[in-house]
Amino acid sequence: MEREKIIADLKKEGWKAPDEIQQYIKDVLYYEYDIHSLCSACGGRGKRMYGSTSTWRGGIAGQAMTMGICDKCWGSGDSDRPWLNLRILEQIMTKEQKEKYYKILQEKK
Repeated sequence: MEREKIIADLKKEGWKAPDEIQQYIKDVLYYEYDIHSLCSACGGRGKRMYGSTSTWRGGIAGQAMTMGICDKCWGSGDSDRPWLNLRILEQIMTKEQKEKYYKILQEKK
């Protein structure tokens, strides 16, 4: 969530003191979610809506709005501390590793 939206929501609920609002934002973002700098692409959610079914992979895909992991913060919600870049992971995995991984996923279904 954006900072302004959080403040507006709290004011609707009757919170008036700025220090109470600031403390609440600090507690939620810094302590509960450990987010210090909200990702501008996903707003700190770690996932976002893509305009095609290729999501973060890019390339040719079906035309449908599709939810997927954010390709800027890679799911962390924090632009300063992104998680593992899945594009790089796919590039360095061997074909055998990918096949083994997909086989494990299929067995869990």
